[in-house]
Amino acid sequence: MARMDTPRYRTTPVPHEGYPPGIPFIVGNEAAERFSFYGMKVLLTAFFLDMLFYNQVRATGAVHLFVVAVYLTPMLGAYIADRFWGKYPTIMILSGVYCVGHLVLALMDLLEAKGLESQFAIETDVVNRLAATGGGAISALVENYMPRARLDGWFMISGLALIALGAGGIKPCVSAHVGDQFAKGEEKKLEKIFGLFYFTINFGAGFSQIIMPKVRDTWGHGWAFGIPGILMGVATVVFWMGRHRFVHVPPSGPNPNSFWKVVLYALGNQANTPAGGTWLDAARDRFDDRTISGVRAVIGVLGVFVFICVFWMLQDQMSTTWTIQARSMNLQIIPPSSSSAGWSIAADQVQSLNAFLVMVLIPLMTYGIYPMLGRMGLEMTALRRMTGGMLCSFVSFVMAGMIQLAIDRGQSVSVLWQIPGYIIITLAEVMVSITGLEFAYTQAPKSMKSTLMGFWLLTIAIGNFLIEPFLRLSNKLAVHLEGIGIKGLKVVEDRVTAANFFMFAALMLLAAIAFTWAASRYKPVNFMEPAGDGHSTL
Repeated sequence: MARMDTPRYRTTPVPHEGYPPGIPFIVGNEAAERFSFYGMKVLLTAFFLDMLFYNQVRATGAVHLFVVAVYLTPMLGAYIADRFWGKYPTIMILSGVYCVGHLVLALMDLLEAKGLESQFAIETDVVNRLAATGGGAISALVENYMPRARLDGWFMISGLALIALGAGGIKPCVSAHVGDQFAKGEEKKLEKIFGLFYFTINFGAGFSQIIMPKVRDTWGHGWAFGIPGILMGVATVVFWMGRHRFVHVPPSGPNPNSFWKVVLYALGNQANTPAGGTWLDAARDRFDDRTISGVRAVIGVLGVFVFICVFWMLQDQMSTTWTIQARSMNLQIIPPSSSSAGWSIAADQVQSLNAFLVMVLIPLMTYGIYPMLGRMGLEMTALRRMTGGMLCSFVSFVMAGMIQLAIDRGQSVSVLWQIPGYIIITLAEVMVSITGLEFAYTQAPKSMKSTLMGFWLLTIAIGNFLIEPFLRLSNKLAVHLEGIGIKGLKVVEDRVTAANFFMFAALMLLAAIAFTWAASRYKPVNFMEPAGDGHSTL
């Protein structure tokens, strides 16, 4: 019989000759979960365009609004994990919510809409406007398909809301859970594991982005949305299997010294700021130096992270504006011949290039380019890598704008012309996203690690939220430029145009310059946890 005082799980990390024993279970979970998420997400743009009849700008906005929800909920997940449940229980519970969301999406195609359609009234003004502009064909479309589109819309909203809560809620917990497995002094191992972690994400994502559009075209949306749900169930089981191998850092409970309590107290007591002190020093009459130093460290990182929002405005458009661009291109990869029908791809499969390129570029940069630059005297610090990535993102959108100019002018352009842009924007992702995960973890004290991870993910939410407004703004700006004699930026209302790509490129260049200035003023710190004997109790 086990002794009653035997700890249930290891709660502090210990050094290992190799890697911690729980890492394979985390990596396996992440591969299946990312197949699940990206296998569902790759279908969304085409679904909004072709099944719910959204225009291009509105469809883009709808997809990015979902991404906003996915990256807002991490703050909730981080709070629950850090204060109450701990990371492991939080991941398990919210993974169940995640699975239910996939089930709801799968039900769109598995349930008969007949008999239920009357419960979802069609907006009369929408029907009338479509019928007036499109004649009999549009009238028939509305009569036959709009009721089902309304029903699908409700299933879509409900399913995506549940997925956003589950996927977003576990995000900061999983990333921080990886870091929890390593002791102080194992920073190099952690850097390599974050690289493997990101490699695994893209392994699952890449194959799902190829497979699921084919599943949709062959068996319909029910299976296309259902299979990712099955993979999410597999991911949950794999994570559960590793429970005895993990380091389980316990929740801290209600924290009287939390980030927000310190910040709010300092803001409310500015009259107490000592002479020559900063605004945070107003909290010194209640909080100790260590706590205030931790909060100051997090705020210092946020001053750098704010410019990353613009990076995500560009990066996440591969699933929307880049896919919409591909729909207007020649998708024939191998032309037909007398002996062969040729080979073409679906427009939403092209984005899988990003995932497969990541798997190539991660080891190339980690084991080749970065060490080579270091030997040449140019140490690629985290902040330098991120600056370089932002500049690569700028270049990729200039290239996408040039392609769109040709399309807007009526030229037939092969989808193969997107490949150079995908290589450069993927290089940007490797330099910024992997580095950002590593940087966020090491720059926060123990009690605020998941909080800072949540802030990192919040930059993604803000960037995605701004995409649709800037699409509309850039189209209006292009109209104005044509009005004053600058030609070539053809603009069609509610469509993606070259003007969109060029405006985002300009924003990225400005943000990269500002980031360089902020990074030069930031002094990195290291809050990795010291090694323990591994026998503290929950």
